[in-house]
Amino acid sequence: MTGAERLSRRVTAGVERALERANAMTGRRFARVRGMNAALGGAGAPACPEGRCRAERLSRRAAAGAERALQRANTLGRRRGFTLLEVVVALTLGSMVVLMAHRILIAVIDGAAELTAVRGALDREANARRLLANVFGSLDVTGDSVAFRGEPSRVAFTSWHRDERGFRTRSRVTLTAQDSALVLLGIGPGTLALLPDMVAVEFDYLLDYGARERWVREWISPASAPAAVRLRMTRRNSTDTLLLIIGGRG
Repeated sequence: MTGAERLSRRVTAGVERALERANAMTGRRFARVRGMNAALGGAGAPACPEGRCRAERLSRRAAAGAERALQRANTLGRRRGFTLLEVVVALTLGSMVVLMAHRILIAVIDGAAELTAVRGALDREANARRLLANVFGSLDVTGDSVAFRGEPSRVAFTSWHRDERGFRTRSRVTLTAQDSALVLLGIGPGTLALLPDMVAVEFDYLLDYGARERWVREWISPASAPAAVRLRMTRRNSTDTLLLIIGGRG
């Protein structure tokens, strides 16, 4: 049973009780009027003209009120569902809420993915800078025919570094650009890609610190190394310069 049907039954029961009370009140008033007429010797004649007695007016008013209440109850009982307009409005609002939630979710997912990519790129660049600083800082020029060979687009030298097992080992390393990336060869079994999106890579070599500071484009020596190496990287969207200090001049 729906709520409307329960409400309709309650209203109907209330109206029936009101009619019963009105009829009982009207009967008592008629009995009182007949008693007064009998006492006055009217032989049951009405104390007022037909249709004008107060009891009859009250009875008619009660009956009219009961009819109106029944009509309202029936109308309320017939309304058991929603109109087509209400359904369309509800569906439209629900669709708008779902669409907005979907767009917000997509924006959050895209933002998280972009943040993860940026963080990964920053970590990769920081690791590459740290590795280059360690390799150039551990440069060794002893025991090779050409200890240090620096050219405008590549540099090769011997350096100490830790292998895959964590032991220090001495090997020949080369830093250059390959396949649009800055790569380091000689550490590990293959080519180690350090930084991507490279358009051009250029090296400069510092003769010495001080007032006579001078950079040259090449440094080829079997027994010495420059004071520092300047790495100029041209990327697709930016240009960066990295200064690499030679540890102990080799």
